[in-house]
Amino acid sequence: MVALVLFVLLSATLPTSSAFGIRGKCNTIVNQDRLTSTTPPLQSQTIPKVITCLYSSNDDETTSSTDTSNTKTKPYPLQKLEEEKNISDKTNKDTSEEFPEISQLLSDVSTVIDEVNDQTDLGEVEEEVSFTLPKLPEISLPSVSSIFDGINPQETDSVESSKVEPVVTTPVEPILSGRDKLPATTSLAGVQVTSIRTNEQVDLSRFLSTGDGLTMLVLATYAADFNAVEYAQRLRYYLPELTKRGISRIGLVLNCEADAAKKLASLTDLPTDVTIRSLSEPHAELFIDPNGVAGRFFGVGLGWKPEADNEGLLGLSPYFKLFGMLWGLGAWATLPAVIGGYIGNPFVPQPWIEDALAVGQKKDRWPNTALELNDTTGDIVVNKFAELPLVGSWKRRPLELATLRLQNMVDISIKNWSELAPTKDALNAGVLTQLGGCVIVDSSGNEVFTWRDPGICAVANFEDILKKVPSK
Repeated sequence: MVALVLFVLLSATLPTSSAFGIRGKCNTIVNQDRLTSTTPPLQSQTIPKVITCLYSSNDDETTSSTDTSNTKTKPYPLQKLEEEKNISDKTNKDTSEEFPEISQLLSDVSTVIDEVNDQTDLGEVEEEVSFTLPKLPEISLPSVSSIFDGINPQETDSVESSKVEPVVTTPVEPILSGRDKLPATTSLAGVQVTSIRTNEQVDLSRFLSTGDGLTMLVLATYAADFNAVEYAQRLRYYLPELTKRGISRIGLVLNCEADAAKKLASLTDLPTDVTIRSLSEPHAELFIDPNGVAGRFFGVGLGWKPEADNEGLLGLSPYFKLFGMLWGLGAWATLPAVIGGYIGNPFVPQPWIEDALAVGQKKDRWPNTALELNDTTGDIVVNKFAELPLVGSWKRRPLELATLRLQNMVDISIKNWSELAPTKDALNAGVLTQLGGCVIVDSSGNEVFTWRDPGICAVANFEDILKKVPSK
């Protein structure tokens, strides 16, 4: 019964019609496999034997009676068929796409064998039965050999010997690792941010290379972050001097939406291309990059455990990661920068601090007693930190920077959190713990100054920038 069904399925592709006279050879092969195999009956290894039987090239059984030229049609060797199948397996190609007839044939044979297995007892062995099938109407299907016509053996050998490299999906961080070793114009090539003034995409590499002289780019953090606030405050104070020293373009990228960026510029009184009346005045061009892509391509620090999921049972909240960074985890310079704000520094001047305190005091930010301002002009009359005994003459007096950071935290970050906070998508992208940096390049793309924040509150020292960019 197995041979009958197999023969009906396979007869359409037999090279000759006289094959219908083949007697119970194939049935005998099947029965022999049943007797010798310890595995379930009619496993897939029986199929090649049956196909070989049906496609045998005996002269008395395979001479075509329909071929008008009386030539013998030799079946395609089973060995070649197996080679092609091996090639297909190696190259991960779908055999059904290249040889649909063969795939369908083998699928039908397997289906029939499974059905027979379900109906046949292991102990039963059919006797050899001779049968002759009635001549069926001819089916105009291609022969097995015609399926492989046109295959160049040399091409087959080259495919067989070639090795197919597996497709590897590389996570984001390994791709971005080492970016801090690349020139900024290279690492930022193709990275785009949005200009708030024009609402157009700006390629940062082109931005850096199209200035008349020097070009400065600050890659800050999200709008409510300490680092972003201090970058804005320092830029406000140093803009005129930077412009005098030949920096023709200054860009500030914030990891936030447009409204949050404009809000921060307003809170810090930072002149930008969105707020000034004339672009001829010293100003910063304001850009947004809500998910912090530009900073990551530049190679900024990503904080503590950036690879850990933000959600889930074993995930870490981004706010918990931020808390760890306050203690130096993933941001080693955080504690030194914070402590330095309390103890001061007698050697390195930081005049921007006094200017930022004055802006905050004019906006009635607490604490608001560090300075005495002229009621008419708003100029600083007295800096009470300068009146401290012994340390009042230091370049950066104790508690002065700590007082400014208290203003920033209470009356900028916390008070305006709903307007300045990162979005949910930005949180998932890791901007809450991502740090910032800045770079200055000349017209040839050579870097004059490069900085990447090593911690919270550890932003670039603009006094060091002035040393790198001497006065003309």
